[in-house]
Amino acid sequence: MDEEMLANVSAYDEEAMEVSESEGEIDSDLNEATESDYDSPVNQTGSVLENSAVLKSAIESGYLGQLAVEPWSYSITEGDGKLQVGLTVNGQFYEDAALTFTCTADIIGNVGQTAVTWTLNNVVLRPTSKSRWKIKRLQPSRLIPFRVVYQLSVNPLKVRDSGRLSCSVTDGYNLQSNRTIQMKVLGKPIVFIGPMSAGIMQGETIPVECFILSNPSEVREIKWFKNGKLFNGSKHDEVIRKGPEGTSEILTHRNIQGNVIYECLGKNEAGEGPKVMSNITVYLYQDEKSRILCYINTDRFGTVWNWTIAGITVVKPCKGNQR
Repeated sequence: MDEEMLANVSAYDEEAMEVSESEGEIDSDLNEATESDYDSPVNQTGSVLENSAVLKSAIESGYLGQLAVEPWSYSITEGDGKLQVGLTVNGQFYEDAALTFTCTADIIGNVGQTAVTWTLNNVVLRPTSKSRWKIKRLQPSRLIPFRVVYQLSVNPLKVRDSGRLSCSVTDGYNLQSNRTIQMKVLGKPIVFIGPMSAGIMQGETIPVECFILSNPSEVREIKWFKNGKLFNGSKHDEVIRKGPEGTSEILTHRNIQGNVIYECLGKNEAGEGPKVMSNITVYLYQDEKSRILCYINTDRFGTVWNWTIAGITVVKPCKGNQR
């Protein structure tokens, strides 16, 4: 063995002796399961006193053997075990979305059997077989054996789910860690149409207005339909324009010639809201004597019909020849 190699070995032995005199255990917490060139277990609690200085030096250099290490991705502490919890979600908080929340618990050191508790606005979630919410625990990964993964899924998400969603992991003794996500669920737009039902004489003019009932700033578009087909208005007889307050659109049908059904809905990032319907009945007459007069007895919000089923078209009856 040449003199240079002997010098290196001697220097390493002296360093190891100095390290062995230090006190306490070191918990090493890395984002990924890793081992250094010195065979020092990382991400586990263990006695690494004989080479702790070497490990610290290697980490500070940002290089462990063949693996580059980010300086912020590790921590070294003294003492017993601990839990480190993270919480992520795989999508946006939109009404009717299907989302999965993933709660990861990194087990560092001596930790008992872990369990998770999910809460929504401080209420514990206990899903049933018919619930929109589902909870499961994933099988551990061979690459990250120290990590326990819990998942909470919801389908569909509702506006009423807005608030604080938390996962709390405990070992049943004195260790507990939790994370929280603040949810603000964007609902699909709600609109109203008026009049909902009306009778009008052939050749006359009628305005149909679609009102935004939800937050107008959340509505990106109002879509119109005529007799079941998407409709953008016409240049002359059927003109669509913005309402005076900017929270509605008005479709004005001039010189109306036949029965027509108009529908409208609101659209935003969460999707399209429910359609609402206006059913316009047009009455014909031959001359002034036989003309049937059916005045529209509604305000701008239309006629409210009691004891009807949603989605059923209701036409206001016309008795005729009344002023």
